[in-house]
Amino acid sequence: MRKVACAVLFVLASASAAASSGTAGPLDVSRPADLVNTQISTIRADLAKGELYSEISAGEQAKVSDALTRIQTAIDRSGGAELSSGQQVSVFNDQEIVNTVLTRAKDDSRMICKRTRAVGSNMVTSQCMTVAQRRALRRDSQREMNDIQRNRPLPER
Repeated sequence: MRKVACAVLFVLASASAAASSGTAGPLDVSRPADLVNTQISTIRADLAKGELYSEISAGEQAKVSDALTRIQTAIDRSGGAELSSGQQVSVFNDQEIVNTVLTRAKDDSRMICKRTRAVGSNMVTSQCMTVAQRRALRRDSQREMNDIQRNRPLPER
């Protein structure tokens, strides 16, 4: 019974944290213009903070910012009227760019903690890294193993 109560409290706490985080999910330009502009300003604020999308590169951030500017310009020019088919295609393509980059960056920023025991010890330690850090560590380790197998000297650190 106690475990069930703890599980329910955990679910409620995580749901309220997700609701108050300010992120409204992927960009959706099919909504009214004022809601899209609000969502664009929220995305720009999240990019500026650098917490939610910490793993995004400067080039990707510039690409997202440019796409958001093009979307906002097209919506502002229409003045609340429906966009032409060419503008709709352009805005939809920019929306896909924004959603793809931000979803990948958000996934890469996810923290994964692993509890391990050192050899010969019963003491448990936690090792926490983001998905992107784990991927980079795996890639660098693989590169070093390949260099060792080819008898190349390791780069100086």
